[in-house]
Amino acid sequence: MGAKGIIIKGNEAGGLVGYESSFVLFQRVIKEITSIPVWVQGGIGLHTAAAIKALGAAGIVLDSQLALFPESNVPQDIKELCSKLNGTETKIIADHRVLARPNSPVLPENITSEELKEYFTDLDISKSYIPMGQDISLAIDLYEDFKTLKKLVFGFKEAMFGHLRQAKALQVIDHDNILARELGIKYPIAQGPMTRVSDVPSFANAVAEAGALPFIALSLLKGESAKFLVMDTKKLAGEKTWGVGILGFAPQELREEQTSYILEAKPPVVLIAGGRPAQAKVFEKAGITTFLHVPSPALLDIFLKEGAKNFIFEGRECGGHVGPLSSMVLWEKQIERILKEDNPENISVFFAGGIHNDFSTAFVSIMAAPLAARGVKIGVLMGTAYLYTEEAVSCGAIQEEFQLQAMQAKETVLLETAPGHETRCLDTAFAQYFNTEKAKLLEAGTDKKEVWEKLEKLNVGRLRIAAKGVERQGDHLVNIPKEDQLDLGMYMIGQVATMHDKVISMAELHENVAVNNFDYIQNATLPEEPISVEKPLDIAIIGMECIFPEAKNLEEYWKNIITGKDSVTEVPDERWNKELYYKPDSNEADVSHSKWGGFIPKIDFDPLAFGIPPQSLAAIEPTQLLTLLVAKRAMEDAGYGEKNFNRENISVIIGAEGGNDLANSYSFRGYYKQVFGELHEEVKEAFPHTTEDSFPGILANVIAGRITNRLDLGGRNYTVDAACASSLAAIELACQELILNKSDMVLAGGADLHNGINDYLMFSSTHALSRKGRCSTFDSEADGIALGEGVAILVLKRYEDALKDGDRIYSVIKGVGGSSDGKALGLTAPRKIGQVRALERAYTQAGISPASVGLVEAHGTGTVVGDKTELSALTNLFSRSGALPGQTHLGSVKTQIGHTKCAAGLAGLIKASLAVYHGVKPPTLHLQKPNAYYNSVTSPFAFHSETGLWNNKNRYAGISAFGFGGTNFHTVIANHPKEDDSAVLKSWPSELFVFRGDTYDEAKFN
Repeated sequence: MGAKGIIIKGNEAGGLVGYESSFVLFQRVIKEITSIPVWVQGGIGLHTAAAIKALGAAGIVLDSQLALFPESNVPQDIKELCSKLNGTETKIIADHRVLARPNSPVLPENITSEELKEYFTDLDISKSYIPMGQDISLAIDLYEDFKTLKKLVFGFKEAMFGHLRQAKALQVIDHDNILARELGIKYPIAQGPMTRVSDVPSFANAVAEAGALPFIALSLLKGESAKFLVMDTKKLAGEKTWGVGILGFAPQELREEQTSYILEAKPPVVLIAGGRPAQAKVFEKAGITTFLHVPSPALLDIFLKEGAKNFIFEGRECGGHVGPLSSMVLWEKQIERILKEDNPENISVFFAGGIHNDFSTAFVSIMAAPLAARGVKIGVLMGTAYLYTEEAVSCGAIQEEFQLQAMQAKETVLLETAPGHETRCLDTAFAQYFNTEKAKLLEAGTDKKEVWEKLEKLNVGRLRIAAKGVERQGDHLVNIPKEDQLDLGMYMIGQVATMHDKVISMAELHENVAVNNFDYIQNATLPEEPISVEKPLDIAIIGMECIFPEAKNLEEYWKNIITGKDSVTEVPDERWNKELYYKPDSNEADVSHSKWGGFIPKIDFDPLAFGIPPQSLAAIEPTQLLTLLVAKRAMEDAGYGEKNFNRENISVIIGAEGGNDLANSYSFRGYYKQVFGELHEEVKEAFPHTTEDSFPGILANVIAGRITNRLDLGGRNYTVDAACASSLAAIELACQELILNKSDMVLAGGADLHNGINDYLMFSSTHALSRKGRCSTFDSEADGIALGEGVAILVLKRYEDALKDGDRIYSVIKGVGGSSDGKALGLTAPRKIGQVRALERAYTQAGISPASVGLVEAHGTGTVVGDKTELSALTNLFSRSGALPGQTHLGSVKTQIGHTKCAAGLAGLIKASLAVYHGVKPPTLHLQKPNAYYNSVTSPFAFHSETGLWNNKNRYAGISAFGFGGTNFHTVIANHPKEDDSAVLKSWPSELFVFRGDTYDEAKFN
């Protein structure tokens, strides 16, 4: 026909649709159509899109999923409605899936497609019908994640790359995977309980013998029949794992009877369909692992909150009684919900509905890769596939005639007894008879409840006729002639029946599903790592200088980092009286729980070099003087020391806070006189006198102002206070100055010499100080921070200007994200949602995937709660972006110098910049046993106590700083190709000599 491509449109899509779901159609078509590109429409979200692309599709088509985006012209009232829909509100009418609401127009009986189209006039739901897919339920998640279509496109590309990358590395569904080991089976496969099929103990034993988890189906069985089935299966299974499937909605008396048999037999596993977590507790208390069938996202949310951990997610492609949502829509919603959990590694999931072979299992493996990366235990549950096994007939689960009919299947149908009560089966004479009888009842105007009762009665015993060839007549089971079975029997079977035409053994089925699926994943071509169309900041760091504990300058600071030096010491005696204030075990006011901290060394400062009269020094806060010194050195490091250049548009922005020790002394002097009426001589001598230099000497904003004044810079100057995030806040403002062309160069810094007794008393009052005296960031025994102090300045220029001017470039700032925590119970406790916002905004602006990042310099204050919150936020973002276990180095310089508060962000940024510049990954200290949240097997992060090489050509790092008041910042940087051969360190503690020789003696004498 000359088609250039084909779009597979599944039943869950909006508008004109066929019978089969996107998942089943995709499996059928992609094997047949190889000469032209194939796209898939219907039920598509991030996770299913990744699987579809990896397994051969050219791409995807989105429709209802985009309804909420600002680029959509859908009216606001309809958008508000769509944001609340779960997909079940859409119905098939005259072969079209449309939104059906209580106030939708009344349609004539047996309306045709052409007649229905007359109602496709506008978006007024009281007058029209809107073509809409079940995937409308995905719209709210996609909108909240991406906000704009440009970001959404990058997100889908990121998923297509990241999911496949994870699936290749993790082998999600494989023999002896984590779920298989936990359940004591060879393969992570469960045979779903099928009424009147899996009611034969020998069939269950055959499944177990072949390495999977069998479920016998108790259904509505009672009395000796039910007890025999349970006990005989237990006897046959022996030490093998087996399970019992029950109905949570069965009459209570029957449930209690069946429960008594189960508790007596104690099968390793129970599956409850249509049940609740409360029903599972009786089995869990008995040591029986219990899975809950969860057919809707709303139920999953409830079940998780009630403590349930084991789930079956089965889409309506399955055979027998079906749920409301197609597999792909259901799976998308459930995956998104589980990824929000703090400890998903405690969750086990069997995916079901349309899964039957290696290809369909590969789909699940890729789709669920982010779950596996978070430690979720994953398997597949199948029912229909077992109908095509030799053992199904040889064990008597079904008759050979059932299997023959299954192999000849052309399509399946749904028999609906009432809304929400549908059964999938083969399209046989009985199915046609059922629909005829239903039409008669409806035509006669029969009451809806009576229609349901009559149709349910019509179905009774039909499956037994199909599966076993017998019918209950009175108290006896009577054989039904083979020629009558097709007319009388209901052949429950899933949509995948149309893809099977041969019989195999269970061993072959299990090996094909659990092992061969990885062949598709291995052979799938990994797409190029996505590149965002967002323009990154691209701000070059061309100069740096700092003073930090035991480091007088940048060189000493970097050397201390690389060699893993601990620069935290006891508080020097001249700072404050430890005997008076240090009481680690006291909860009284005005005491310090710590006597340790990071303190800068003595620094020589020549006031005359800056034109400052020596007699003025006593009235100037040291922070101003040292920041001025560091700023001058930073300019020199950037190559703009004595150089003649235009200073007109060079700005200075410093992260700092007021309330320094000198200001406190002035305040005390003034307050003392107010209280006591006069200044005693001792007070006059002990506290500084007020002079004309005093006022500017204590103002925080003059930290920046003194730099522009003494270095003759004509741009803007000011300070910014965002508590411990101040210096990264200064970086963001500096980047804005440059991007908006308000400045041509910016000195951005952080300064904090607040390490006096007042700071120790304040931090002790919040129980934030480590009594051990160290920031043991991410350690399970972490008990708080050690205070530090420091001053740091970066010299920033637009990247293109730095290249043009031939500047040395340490690193390039690609993005800065900032956020607030929003409404919370307190102002000091960290909130995951706020941190995630800052992270997402930073990486969106940077235009790179978090999965590309090799180093994260964490805020990492070393409190158990704070570390867990930060780990959780980072892990969620990195894992769902496609990061592999252990790929990213995580640490914090606070373990070496303490928490330098307003300067902390720059302490981390300088460390990370030199790391990407030199290609090394620095160590992190004091980590013996990681925080309980950290899972070394699944976490995208790794901790290193020693410096290591970083050989990647493209090196990306992220740096976090969070502050009291709920303020969060994250900065993303990248390396610039290093053009010199400068050594990582200028002075080494030792030198390496190499001697050549084939043997030791030969080398020794050379």
